[in-house]
Amino acid sequence: MTSSIGFCTSISAGNLRATLTEFKNRHPRIELATVDRSRTQLATALRDGTADVLIVTGNIPLPDNNVRPLWSARKRELFNRRIVYLPYVERAALNGMCEELNDPRLIEAYARNYNEERQRLAASSTSTRVKLEAKRSRIESERQRNIDLARA
Repeated sequence: MTSSIGFCTSISAGNLRATLTEFKNRHPRIELATVDRSRTQLATALRDGTADVLIVTGNIPLPDNNVRPLWSARKRELFNRRIVYLPYVERAALNGMCEELNDPRLIEAYARNYNEERQRLAASSTSTRVKLEAKRSRIESERQRNIDLARA
């Protein structure tokens, strides 16, 4: 089972890739694939299942999805003049994800949902295949009938 994390091209230049690599090394049983695209393409990837989780800057309207801010840079929080470096933020975000990914209930729920969706897609695929084979058989019968008529 592989989880796919999508992130914006604009934040991929930072330490995010190194942090993800470190996460993969620390947790070899969790397979991660990374998807590096624009915000719009990532939203589409999440909708079509190509990406499981997105890390993006700003807000993307994603109806029917659980959106959770990982950090906030509101002006009122910056009055203490504290400097927060992006690698620290990236590491904190991934450590939080790591804690959540290690929850057996989450892994069980993900595996259950994943298997249910695969079964649904397989059933849909089988149904489509049966319909296409029946259509092909009808077309083949019509073709053979036309050949027979042309020979007569």
